[in-house]
Amino acid sequence: MMNFAHTPAKTWPQRFMDWTFGAPQPLNRPSDDVLRGKPGGMGRDSAHEILPPPEPDTVPVWVEQKARSALEAFKDAITDGTRLFCEQHVHPLYMLDQSTKYRVTGIQVFVPREKSSFLQPLEKLPIEVRNRMARILVMAAPGAQEQLVIDDGFFGISLDVEPTVIDGQTIRLIASWSIDSAEIKFLFSGQYISVVPKPTQSVVEVVPQKEPCTSDPAIAQTVVDVESSASCSEAKPNSAAASVEPVMTTPVTPRRVGNETPLSLPHQTMVHGTDTPLAKPTSRQIAFVRVQYAGQDQEATIAITQDMLPFVIGREHTSTGRFQHGLSLGNPRDATLGLLVSREHLELSRFDPETSTFYLVNHGHPRNGSFHQGSALSERFMLKAMAPGNVIHLGGCGGVGTVRITIEAV
Repeated sequence: MMNFAHTPAKTWPQRFMDWTFGAPQPLNRPSDDVLRGKPGGMGRDSAHEILPPPEPDTVPVWVEQKARSALEAFKDAITDGTRLFCEQHVHPLYMLDQSTKYRVTGIQVFVPREKSSFLQPLEKLPIEVRNRMARILVMAAPGAQEQLVIDDGFFGISLDVEPTVIDGQTIRLIASWSIDSAEIKFLFSGQYISVVPKPTQSVVEVVPQKEPCTSDPAIAQTVVDVESSASCSEAKPNSAAASVEPVMTTPVTPRRVGNETPLSLPHQTMVHGTDTPLAKPTSRQIAFVRVQYAGQDQEATIAITQDMLPFVIGREHTSTGRFQHGLSLGNPRDATLGLLVSREHLELSRFDPETSTFYLVNHGHPRNGSFHQGSALSERFMLKAMAPGNVIHLGGCGGVGTVRITIEAV
């Protein structure tokens, strides 16, 4: 019987090849390194373990992230700028006196001129949307609820390219969005105020009236503030009289007439020709106001100078006599012209020549209203006179009785 398990002897060339390159391993038998437990092998105990199949090559999946817009960067910049303003300008005083707060009346935002494209999507928003958004984001900053006050005197926020000189202390930070970044400067206008906390309502304790220690009604009416005791012999002293402290008076020395006569100081005489005050120069022109009635093609142009402020626009601006300068839009010949405009509707309160910004008061806010890009304006707002699209509709967004106002800087 032939034994198939017997392995024939190797010839000397085979033994020479095995000695040079190593003997070939059988396919159904683990290597000697694995059986001997050498590094890289499984060892004798794990020689019969089944290895897991190799993982297939994974292909990386690209997840597209949402691009960060300039509007989102602007929102974060408002909150961060407010936080820095509180830390640098309000918090040191607040730590000394917690009744000290800063009343914000306006916020001006400046960007470099070469980054003016950052303002384009923001300028397309209605003024009221920007102002309400600024109010919410400012008060959401850390420390703003305790250290800042924003009330009806808040004019809102204005956007502008950075001027040569900025009058005031600015807050600088970097705003980054998907395609670019820019250094933004914030200028907070307002004043420091002291807010007195409201007094809490005191709880009055009702003390029951003590019964007199006598049954005689005539004596009982004369008993006042007597302590309840078994003997009723000790009376409570009057607290008002006990709290009075003696007052020290200083004797007044009689004045000697003649010895204490006040000296007469010499008055400076003005020499005409050398000290004559100069005449006040004529106030320069700052802006144009263009007025166009609804349904008409023609428009009227009014030049505004610095000394004409405050300037009010309304149907009859002299109705109350509060304003010296203004423009009356009413027409006695045609009652429909400016019919929906209030008597004192829009006030140009003041003008910042450095930034060409108007501060306006919307007196027609609770009644007929003023509108910018279809959105109703609040009582106070700021308007960049050099920005495009400064169109305000008085009395409504359009139609008979409304007036279109355009404010342009010189």
